[in-house]
Amino acid sequence: MVSRSLMVSRLSYCFLPRARAISNLARPFSLVKSKQGSWIEPVRELRYPVVVSNPPYVAEGDEALAALKREPVSALVAPDNGLGGIRLLAETVPAVLAEGGIFLFEHGAEQAEEIDALLSDTGWTAIETFTDLAGLPRITRARRGS
Repeated sequence: MVSRSLMVSRLSYCFLPRARAISNLARPFSLVKSKQGSWIEPVRELRYPVVVSNPPYVAEGDEALAALKREPVSALVAPDNGLGGIRLLAETVPAVLAEGGIFLFEHGAEQAEEIDALLSDTGWTAIETFTDLAGLPRITRARRGS
């Protein structure tokens, strides 16, 4: 069964009250649900036509971390030169994505080429990268299946 709701999944329990407050602002769209858990684990029971993610993508030791004091390091830093979380999602998101579904996620501007190759290698198609307001390649969309 394909879900017609928006599911917010977050590892940190602290974020859930904030996610619920945001969903309360969207009362006409009250299909927003939130669950605590790691990556796709809390949402495995349904299939989604679209999965959107803002995974950690900063490499350990990156100079940008000095300016990002308000975010927990676990929300920013990923192993494998910042690609570890994206690689994990590329391999696991198909388990919760409906046939022909779309995966959309944010990443570092310098990672676009590596991400294109990573997605191709893991069976994704129709891979397209979009620029942010500064003109940097920061969002990638890919499709799974026909």
